[in-house]
Amino acid sequence: MYGQTTSVPPNIVEQLQSAKLDYNKGNYSPALNTAFKVLHKAVLVRDSSVIADAENLIGLVELSQNRTTEALIRFSHARSINQRLKNNNRIAANLLNIGMVYADLNKLDSAIAIMKASLHISRDNKIANLVAMGNNHLADFYFRQGRRDSAATIFRSVIHDTDYQNNWENSFAYTGLAKIALSNRKFKFAATYADLAYRLAIGTEAKWDAAQALDLSHHAYSAIGEYKIAYERLSLYKKITDSLFNAGKEKQISTLELKSKAADNAALRSKILMLDQQKAIDRLLAIGVVFMLIIGILLAFLFYKRTKYRNQLLLKDLALQAGKNKAFEEDNFRLEQLNRDKDRLLSIVSHDLRSPFSALQTTLMLFKENDLTPDELPDIVEDLSDQVSKASLMLDSLLIWAANQLRGVVTQPVAIDLTLKVEKVISFFRAAAHSKQIRIDMERPKLPLIYADADQLRVIIQNLVSNALKFTPSGGSISISFVVSEQSIDLLIADKGVGMQQAFLNKIIKGNEEHISSRGTSNERGIGLGLQLVKDFAIQNNILLSATSEPGLGTTFILSFPLPRSE
Repeated sequence: MYGQTTSVPPNIVEQLQSAKLDYNKGNYSPALNTAFKVLHKAVLVRDSSVIADAENLIGLVELSQNRTTEALIRFSHARSINQRLKNNNRIAANLLNIGMVYADLNKLDSAIAIMKASLHISRDNKIANLVAMGNNHLADFYFRQGRRDSAATIFRSVIHDTDYQNNWENSFAYTGLAKIALSNRKFKFAATYADLAYRLAIGTEAKWDAAQALDLSHHAYSAIGEYKIAYERLSLYKKITDSLFNAGKEKQISTLELKSKAADNAALRSKILMLDQQKAIDRLLAIGVVFMLIIGILLAFLFYKRTKYRNQLLLKDLALQAGKNKAFEEDNFRLEQLNRDKDRLLSIVSHDLRSPFSALQTTLMLFKENDLTPDELPDIVEDLSDQVSKASLMLDSLLIWAANQLRGVVTQPVAIDLTLKVEKVISFFRAAAHSKQIRIDMERPKLPLIYADADQLRVIIQNLVSNALKFTPSGGSISISFVVSEQSIDLLIADKGVGMQQAFLNKIIKGNEEHISSRGTSNERGIGLGLQLVKDFAIQNNILLSATSEPGLGTTFILSFPLPRSE
């Protein structure tokens, strides 16, 4: 949406730093005023990085004033920009803030999933402070769900982390352990943890954290009969909370002031919207080009099918003339094999492109119906851009692969990071899953490398995930997990969809029921070749394919990859 076509004035960055310092000190009103000024200037010079940082800071001020919905919009916008810039450090921070918003909205499942995504990025990029902060919040979410053991384990990992230590984060972790001990009625442990949390919080001048620790300490000492100490903790608690109340009144920003700032920014956003609309038109033209390319491919294959029949008639005549000698029979066999392989290429291309272009068609219908508000348009345009990019990448990959296979389907095993491969395939289905309100949960373990043909493996995984989406009802979920043993790595793709009789599924796996096609839970159509391709390519790559299913409970497909023997 934004480029960096003009160099940003140096003072904008300095002003943004000043606004961040004001926010950290609790001076919310000046922080907000400066952040809006910086945002306006950054948009004028089209500096995406500064725009994202300013939006994130405004979101933090909104969150401090309990305006969670407004904060979520700001954080999400900042994240979208940073994703385009591939700024992983900022994406991790944006996701962490978004996770906190969902927790405030009491949507803990979503908050946990988002916080795990933030931690994944932070760990990969070794952002130590965000790892500690993300772990603390994740543990807090687990505690609020009643998962005390998981929460305690994570809190302790923060305290004992040898790579990064921070008194503020350790105070948060000890407070969490105190809450868990108190809920488990282990009052002596609760008192010890709460006192540690208080000392660390006071040392970092984190008064709110100190007050929370004192309150826990007061309850713990009261429970074990140490009433004098409990009274001392309560007195300190009241003293700190009184000061916090007075400071909080000074830090409040009126709703009118926040709305005024938003109104001042309306004209600026209308300019941004115009830019988005123009880019949306450009993207629609790009979609048209992609469709024309697909039509060209299909016409080429239709021409091939027509000439194939003529070639077969000619081959019969030649066979009669040549007396069906052995050399001719071998040539004829090779030609028939090539014809079968080309038929398979056509089925793969059409099958693999159906899902992303179905998602594009759904998005384009929104434009056609003209049923979008100005606030919805930027998100829809962003989603459309993401879908076009992924569909284009998939098309390029398919065309290159098809071109390389025109002389026959060849399996070329290479070393593959299976977790990364599955993650890339799933990214193509995010829009389709979102449209059916289906959640895709995936583990992301560090696995040994496996060996397979990269394109054929993509076809296998893509078809199994597509099948899971097809037969999972709206609001359902799909889980992707891994099991590692000494001999193999098992990839499990499980849905909670309609399921089927195990005997019928066994027939499909064994090849006794070919080209079966049925409609999905949203009436999706299939061509019946997906599982056939999965089965064929699994055999060629020495992958063991198995599956379990039960009507009404869902289906699980298992791909077992043999691990290379260590020398």
